[in-house]
Amino acid sequence: TRSPRPDFRDAIHARDALDGAFEGLSADHRAAVVLHYGAELSIRETADAMGVAVGTAKSRLNAALGRMRAVMEGDR
Repeated sequence: TRSPRPDFRDAIHARDALDGAFEGLSADHRAAVVLHYGAELSIRETADAMGVAVGTAKSRLNAALGRMRAVMEGDR
């Protein structure tokens, strides 16, 4: 038997929720996410690109991911 294919509507809903969670972030938090995960920069490179300390970059990423996770979990 074939395994059931995922419903494309579920994927669209998940993408919309992720987009909404991302758009709800502050500009600093969005920048940290884009630089680290989108541009695949290291934490140090992300910090340098943002002109902040490494600890600040880590803090912004942690806060951004926590906020996005909360929005995504609340959307279930």
